Amino acid sequence: MTTSADTSPALTREDATRWEGALFGRYRVLTHLANGGMASVHIARAEGTHGFERLVALKIMHGHLASEPEFVMMIADEARMAATVRNPHVVATLDIDEDPRCGLYLVMEYVEGDHLGNVLRALRERGRRLPPPVAIRVVLDLLEGLGAAHGIVASDGRPAPIVHRDVSPHNVLLGVDGLSRLADFGIARAEDRLTQTQQGRFKGKLAYMAPEQVSEGQAHEQSDLFSAAIVLWECLTGGRLFAADTPAEVLRKLLTDPVPPPSAVSDDLAPFDDFLARCLSREASWRPRSAHTMAKELLVLAVHTCGVASPREVADIVRDVRHDLLADRSARLRTAVLRYPPEAVGSGEGRAELSGVSTRTSIPSKRRGATAAASIAPERPGGRRLVAAAAFGAAAVTGGALAVLRPPAESEVAARPPAPAAPMQDRSATLRAAVRPVVSGDVHPIAPTVMLRVQVGANGRVEGARVIQPSPDRAALEQEAVEVARGYTFEPAIRRGQPVASEFELPLRFDLASGGDHVVHVKGSDTINAALTPALARGFRRVRPDVHVIVEALGSTTAFTGLFDGSADLGASSRAPTAAEIAETRRLGVVLTEHILGYDGIAVIVARDNPLRSVSLTTLAELFAGRLDSLAMLGGPDGPARLYGRPSYSGTHTYFAARVLEPMGATFDRDVVSIEHSDALVQAVADDVHALGYVGATHLAAGVRPLAVADDGGAPVELSDASILDGRYPLARSMRVYVSGTPTSATRAFLSFMGTPEGRAIVRETGFVPAAAETAGAGDDGSSGAQGASAEQGFQRRIEFADGSTLRGSEEALAAACAFAADHAASRVYVVGHADAEGTERDNEAIGLARARAVADAMTRCGVDSSRLVVESRGSRAPVATNEDVEGRRRNRRVDLVIAAR
Repeated sequence: MTTSADTSPALTREDATRWEGALFGRYRVLTHLANGGMASVHIARAEGTHGFERLVALKIMHGHLASEPEFVMMIADEARMAATVRNPHVVATLDIDEDPRCGLYLVMEYVEGDHLGNVLRALRERGRRLPPPVAIRVVLDLLEGLGAAHGIVASDGRPAPIVHRDVSPHNVLLGVDGLSRLADFGIARAEDRLTQTQQGRFKGKLAYMAPEQVSEGQAHEQSDLFSAAIVLWECLTGGRLFAADTPAEVLRKLLTDPVPPPSAVSDDLAPFDDFLARCLSREASWRPRSAHTMAKELLVLAVHTCGVASPREVADIVRDVRHDLLADRSARLRTAVLRYPPEAVGSGEGRAELSGVSTRTSIPSKRRGATAAASIAPERPGGRRLVAAAAFGAAAVTGGALAVLRPPAESEVAARPPAPAAPMQDRSATLRAAVRPVVSGDVHPIAPTVMLRVQVGANGRVEGARVIQPSPDRAALEQEAVEVARGYTFEPAIRRGQPVASEFELPLRFDLASGGDHVVHVKGSDTINAALTPALARGFRRVRPDVHVIVEALGSTTAFTGLFDGSADLGASSRAPTAAEIAETRRLGVVLTEHILGYDGIAVIVARDNPLRSVSLTTLAELFAGRLDSLAMLGGPDGPARLYGRPSYSGTHTYFAARVLEPMGATFDRDVVSIEHSDALVQAVADDVHALGYVGATHLAAGVRPLAVADDGGAPVELSDASILDGRYPLARSMRVYVSGTPTSATRAFLSFMGTPEGRAIVRETGFVPAAAETAGAGDDGSSGAQGASAEQGFQRRIEFADGSTLRGSEEALAAACAFAADHAASRVYVVGHADAEGTERDNEAIGLARARAVADAMTRCGVDSSRLVVESRGSRAPVATNEDVEGRRRNRRVDLVIAAR
């Protein structure tokens, strides 16, 4: 990089007041705000006819820069582009002009508040940091602004993204309206060449640059995302990520040192470690593909952890920590308004009194109205006129200072014509979901990249892919890349507001591994994969750091589709496979093996203030089928009931329908609100005293209360670990993991870890009831493998009645149960019988009870005291497999035997 000296003098009181009262076109300077390496910033008033006035921020470039035509044109070109970014989270340039007294000046609209850098510093001085929900709200706004700039499309339809290049806390403005805005688009590129010798300023900029921006001098959309991730890290931790005393130290930290996770600062930030590790990857292709993708992932993470603050909460913090500054600026502005009252705009001249000298400007005071287009007027004597207009809110920041301005007066707002509805912006296709392929280091010592040409349809699916410049010696690798790319999904390209097909080049890079068997892909249940599987994966990685576990939580249905199409090694499901899914296994010729991770219950929830305490399965069916429309008759509040459930692809939805609605011949009413994420559903119920919903028990939060649930004809049962484990809670269910065919060694190792004491401890820590034995070693018939005893957790065994009535073949299991019961004399023994669904419910209840009594009698004969036995039947209400085929019915004829050690 080249360097140039900064010739701007230190700011004095004379400098600060130099332009007060001066008229620039129709903009009257009122008061000074700050001075920086490129410009000074002032609050000014736009003065027009018929008493029109409006406060703006005026950024006046230092005079010595006016002699650099390249700089002037660069600022003008970039600012014209920035004026096309129409988003409430972007600070927009309204106007650009030149004045013979000072050269270039920019006009920006006025926002009251302060920049994020000052807010974070003020919090540090008080020993505080931003609450995580507020930090996330700020960065989500920042990413919204970046997404708008990155998505700009030229008039000919080609993508023309605007890369900021200088995303940092100093360029993120926090308004007292609670909105965060990204400032100084169009300045960063020009500023790069002017600030390199300003060591403090350059060091500060360097600490927020992406590695490729420093090492290669290239910046692109992912570079801005790297910088935004630094901002998020600092917002969450309150510290500086790449702080150092010299630029050389900053460079070393940025390019080579390990990036510390947020949890190194505070344990409560651990949920953000993996997300920020990916966003701060030195390999740009590993970062999120777009600002919108990064925002979506951050929002999902927030919903599952701390939540997202409202704009009001952001505004409260700004007013709290910057109160003195805001009050001082407001007082100075009031004084300036009184000192320089509005004047009628003249016929073409603006006058400014500077140090007793009258200076006449040649710039007409009648300006062009605000338009969406930007233009450059021809050069003329006295200065070049450059106009770039945009009709939405903005602000100005220079050298770390913010222009604090009032909102437009009501008369101004009333005078404006209504803004037309903005059409959906044109954009290119962006990658939505993908898994990078892996190649063994024994084959390729360097991770290869295959360049593809892909065709993506209007639905976001890949319709074709081919290799560009294929190589015969990499034919197998290139074919694999084509197959992998065909499984990718995209957000489709948008043209004129409509999704369209598109074609583009896609570099597909392979991950490099020391061996081919080092990745386990897990797809399926949101209930299991949102927290439990990632926690198990972290524990497993401590044992096997060479194995990477990739988890996707999009519903139990995706567990089976992933196993069928080969994109998943393990399928996590909160339900058994459906008849259609079993039929698909037969069509494909695959065998699904089931493993029990643990147990969970579906909680029926209401708000804390709701007086309702219990509900029966029949009543639940009536409510969710739309046959009851109020909770009042059940002891709840008066008024219409509002019902919330999970989407149809969720295993929780499927299980609830099978257990509650289908036995009543009912289906979900169309007024039931489907919410994708469980934590969002819980929040919706917590906020509404008339709401009732269902959700996996692990998602319970402080704002809701689970109801006791009564089976038909039985007493209500409270939701608890004990009632889930012994099967008394009517909505208890198994958390299952399925594997198709012969698993890889890495998959087998992960399955084995799940059943170890450490794995079961993780199951319990994440809110589930762990299975009593290891999950490895499933039987060839697809049922759970033989489950051994654990003195820590209890004993659990499934005893099947293969021919429907006898205990033949169960002698070993009964002997193990008796031995465990003898070793734990204070334990209770729960014996729960089950049946298939061939007969009536009453018949199935009797069959299940007969099976349970047969097992209980066998245990009594081997010395277990009958007073310790709890014998009951669930009939056909809790199947572990479909009742649509012979194999499923055979597996449902069983007794679940649980011994709860005390």
